[in-house]
Order: sequence, then structure tokens, then C-alpha cells
Amino acid sequence: MDSKEFKKFCKDEFTKRGFRKVKTCYYCQGNGVLCSLYLQHSRFGPDYYINIYFYIGDFSDKEYPILDEHDFYGRFTAMTKTLKHNGKTFLWSQIEYPYYTEDELRPYIEKGFEEMIDPVLEHGKKEIIPLLEKKILFANILREEETLDKLKD
Repeated sequence: MDSKEFKKFCKDEFTKRGFRKVKTCYYCQGNGVLCSLYLQHSRFGPDYYINIYFYIGDFSDKEYPILDEHDFYGRFTAMTKTLKHNGKTFLWSQIEYPYYTEDELRPYIEKGFEEMIDPVLEHGKKEIIPLLEKKILFANILREEETLDKLKD
């Protein structure tokens, strides 16, 4: 898959799940939580990261926040194709898209939605806590105390 095909693949996967593109991000409002997805080009080659950002609140009638205003963040992962540790491939957030077909990459995208995004959008901020405990999501380090306080109640 080339870069253009990868971006189209991501757009198709995101929009079929209710996300819509605004400028450089894809957004979806859930149950008191806004999620945005952002494709970040790697500095270390042709690869991409698919960043996940959560913002606590209802943004359905407001302007969407900028990336730096996120409350929690994480990344999709996929099995490496070229990188190995002790001779074995491993899950990594740097997606080596040139080595994937859409059918090979789709299960990793589906897993990311099923395990991280869908529960939070459907059930709200309480679903963020287990993801933080498993170190799948992280609080915004610039506003960590304020961000973690948003999970209380």
C-alpha cells in the first residue's frame, strides 16, 4: 500500500464508524466524550502513527478543540513487518503501511476501535479508567491533575 492508499483506507475505516474529517483530524462525539483520530507521519521513514485523542465533554454544538487540548491519548498498534526483537515481530504503534494490504491491516484497526474507542464513545469517560490502568491510554502530561480530575464522579 502506498501513502495515498493508506490515507484512503484510514478515511474509509474511520468514516464508516461515524467519524468525520475536519481539517486534519477525524472526529466523533460520544457519550460525554469527543474522540479525534490523527494520522502522524513518522520522522523515521514512510510509516504513520494513528493517534487517538479523547476530550471530556460535549462538543456537538462547539468548535472542536485542537490536538494539544486533549485530555487522554493513545495510538493504534499493528504487528511489525520489518522490526524484530529477539527474532520475533511485535505490536508497535509505528505502522509500516508499505508492507501491508488493507485486509492485513484491517484487523488491527478493528481491534483498536473495539478495545479503545467504541467503549469510551458508547459508555463515556468511565471506560477510560481501565485503559489508563493498562497503560493503553495516557493523561495529557501538561494538564495531568486537571485531566484526571475530569474522571471523578
